[in-house]
Amino acid sequence: MSNLQQLNQHVGQKSSAELKLKIPMLLKTLTGQDFFRDDNGDVWRALSFIANSESLETLSSLEIAAQVGFALGHFHCLVSDLNPELLHDTLPGFSYRT
Repeated sequence: MSNLQQLNQHVGQKSSAELKLKIPMLLKTLTGQDFFRDDNGDVWRALSFIANSESLETLSSLEIAAQVGFALGHFHCLVSDLNPELLHDTLPGFSYRT
């Protein structure tokens, strides 16, 4: 949750001219929390709704693949100046090996 908070704060500081796509924002509960823990101890969070968007499991055309590539590249650009020391390791012990 802390990483998502950092990401939202960082992207939220960008000017509208810098944002070429919409990023879902973390919504707060009625009590001002970033998440809700139910009676079973399960944690729930809510993100803002982005109209006219969809989640795809597969890409059906080169045009859609190009849009995905643009979105990923733009996201990387938006967070390229985010200090990585502000983020927590979500996969402790994971290392990439070639």
